[in-house]
Amino acid sequence: MQLARCHGTGTRLAACRDTLVGIALEHWCHLAPSSPATVLPRAGSTWGHGTGSPLPSPADLLSPWGETRLRVLGGCRWRIKEVLLQVLTTTCFYPCHPPAGAMEIQVPDEPVVALFGRDATLRCSFSPEANFSLDDLSLIWQLTDTKRLVHSFSGGQDQLADQGGGYANRTALFYDQLAQGNVSLLLRRVEISDEGSFTCFVRVRDYSSAAVTLQVAAPYSKPNMNLEPNKDLKPGDLAAVTCHASRGYPEASVLWQDSRGSNITENITTSQVANEEGLFDVHSVLQVLVEPSSTYSCLVRNPVLQQETHASVTITGQHLAFPAVALWLTVGLAICVVGLLAVLVYVCQKKIRQSREEEEENAGNVAASAHGSQPDGFTPLEITFCCDS
Repeated sequence: MQLARCHGTGTRLAACRDTLVGIALEHWCHLAPSSPATVLPRAGSTWGHGTGSPLPSPADLLSPWGETRLRVLGGCRWRIKEVLLQVLTTTCFYPCHPPAGAMEIQVPDEPVVALFGRDATLRCSFSPEANFSLDDLSLIWQLTDTKRLVHSFSGGQDQLADQGGGYANRTALFYDQLAQGNVSLLLRRVEISDEGSFTCFVRVRDYSSAAVTLQVAAPYSKPNMNLEPNKDLKPGDLAAVTCHASRGYPEASVLWQDSRGSNITENITTSQVANEEGLFDVHSVLQVLVEPSSTYSCLVRNPVLQQETHASVTITGQHLAFPAVALWLTVGLAICVVGLLAVLVYVCQKKIRQSREEEEENAGNVAASAHGSQPDGFTPLEITFCCDS
């Protein structure tokens, strides 16, 4: 905020007649009443008399070329002590279409994306004439909406007395390139509150201005996932899978997928809360029916940086617990199976043993029979007698 005190002449005004007192505030852009430019914002004025109290009579607003007047109605021996002019900023703007011959300045068409906590450059340039001198350059960077001063340069040096709060020691120009027409602004340690439109106003002999949009972004951390509850779960139970990512900007989009890659985002509840720095913490919860060996993935996406980070969780046997009845049934079934296997083994072994004994017995009989019928050379011949009847 700029305060300009313009002292009056101290003239004692004649008594009992209407008197018109006027002063003029000369703007640095030296506007004439016929100028097509506009002074924004209009300054306000306060008039006071010799006691220091403000005069009760209203003052006219400043005219476009910086003149304000106070009409004193009646009263005797008023003494005008001083006039206080309050000027938020004194900046001249042309209409949307500058008049012919106005200088042209170049700014990026697309928003400038700056990472939170890093430095950003808002580019603005013009083509200087051959005899250009920095003493002729007047440069103002200000917020487009509020007209708050961000950085000012004139008379060959910075003019930062009226710099807006929050920008002290955070702005600079490329001083070695000013003579070439580079009037870009360096904004250090970008904050979330810096996001918005900045106007670059340049005056040499002509005037021109253009706006640059700054978009702030911060990447999200890798999601941290949990299963709640994480134990004593039974197949078919309802469980909550949580996904948490932090310190990102702007708000993220969250996508959930199952082990088949299907989108299951309709079953989620997501909250995004900004911390004291303006960065968001994302907390998303997916409700699922427990199934063994099922996998769920959470994907967090930053829409400005096109950054995607994801994590997944798998429900394994360690998360599942069976009820007591099912456990005893399982144990009993296992015992039955083991007992049946033991019986089968015993029966098989017995049959195998009996089969071997029978084979050995048969083998012995065959051997004995073969030994009794073996010819030794003394076997008598069998003679058959045939008698005729």
